[in-house]
Amino acid sequence: MTTNATTQSKKDSGLALVGAAASTVANFAVAALVALDGKETAGIFFATTAIISICSKISSLGAMTGLVYFMPNELAGNNGGNPKHLLALAVKPVIITAGSITALVIACSLALNSFLSNPSSIVEVLPIAAFAIPAWALMATFLGSTRGLGTMLPTVSINQIFRPTAQLIFLTAAVLLSDSLTILLSAWALPLGIGALLAWLATHKAGGSSNIGTPVVAKSDFWTYTKPRAVSNGFQIMLERLDVILVLWLAGEAAAGIYGAVTRYITAGNFLIASIAQANAPSLRKTVKLGDKAAGQKVLHQTTNWMVLLIWPFALFLLTKAETFAELLNKDFIPGAQSLQIIAIGLMVSALAGPIEIMLLMIGRSKRSLLGVSVALFLDIGLSVLLIPHFGIEGAAIAWSIAIATQNLLAAFFVGSLARYYSVSKNTMLAIVGACIAVLPIALTTPATFTGLFLSLGVSGIIWLAWCFFFATAFDLPLDAVKKIKER
Repeated sequence: MTTNATTQSKKDSGLALVGAAASTVANFAVAALVALDGKETAGIFFATTAIISICSKISSLGAMTGLVYFMPNELAGNNGGNPKHLLALAVKPVIITAGSITALVIACSLALNSFLSNPSSIVEVLPIAAFAIPAWALMATFLGSTRGLGTMLPTVSINQIFRPTAQLIFLTAAVLLSDSLTILLSAWALPLGIGALLAWLATHKAGGSSNIGTPVVAKSDFWTYTKPRAVSNGFQIMLERLDVILVLWLAGEAAAGIYGAVTRYITAGNFLIASIAQANAPSLRKTVKLGDKAAGQKVLHQTTNWMVLLIWPFALFLLTKAETFAELLNKDFIPGAQSLQIIAIGLMVSALAGPIEIMLLMIGRSKRSLLGVSVALFLDIGLSVLLIPHFGIEGAAIAWSIAIATQNLLAAFFVGSLARYYSVSKNTMLAIVGACIAVLPIALTTPATFTGLFLSLGVSGIIWLAWCFFFATAFDLPLDAVKKIKER
């Protein structure tokens, strides 16, 4: 079982990395494109998309996690179980909730637009953007079912490659054809609708429409597990996106534009962490279901090592070259460099924790997950309200970093105390050392210019690859060809 679990983990993580790389490039390009219209427009755009993201995640009710958790049980039933039955349990409440939240957002926006004498631009554009809520929620749910059915490919191809790439293409056309913020947000939202349709087709192709066997999972069991995750999913996306809304409220549109733009770098890192964790969730769930603790611990260590190997060099560059990274967007965004450095520290802590939140869910402790993310969210809101008026966007960055560190520490405590699984191993320390050796000497001695940045990236990249090559076995990297070369 150990070999099967780790092999599947390598394949799924490899796919996730491909998708995350494509998504990172596209999302950064979107941020740079929106930044061209100025700080105020960027502030409204990022705050609006943050609201839609939060509403969409709440609407999904955590059903995607429930599908990953219960689909192996369903497939183990007579004649392959009844995946269509399980999918129906998940999708119907999502449709009702997403439709209700969409109607509420539109109604509130229209009411505020009529009531206020000088309504904010965000109130005027929200009714159009709100139609993306059900599409995003359904896409996430269907893709959760495909992962539960044993394939990571639809998640990568649809959510990580098609969606951000299509958004970039449509946004580029919108910027060239119009200066309307409504058109800009419509271009951002349209690929979500197409993505939902593609995700449904992928679910059908993966066997999600099969109803031959006898249903195994009861509705009560599914939602007893998933309900806490529904709340924690909403809290989690609020923890990730609420800060830009709070900056808009407490510091204004220009500050929100700067903060929203520079934190796209952190969003890229978070997306990479989430992609790797998501890819390994089915493997972790299988090891837990079979009671193979050694295999589960191996997958957990392996995944954590890969996260550190990938995220720490990136975060260290953000720490040492923050001003240059901010200037890549636009010179107007250089004031966001210090907040970028602060959040980079939180990103490093998140990577070091590994897929610990996913592990907590896969051992069936969704209520503990809810507790952890609730504490983190309320800490983030409280500190943001306290710090932003005094320190501006740096205050928001401090609040987020403390909150994300708290969430991961709590998850690590719960998993360690309840199931005796631990993310960090001696090879994780080896990955940290490699990241520091590859980045810090070069990044600290090259100038804070675009030339210095690209020179640092090139030299550090070579050192990092050499480190991965030399310690490929320790990190259990999927580099079979490299291993053969070393054996010669």
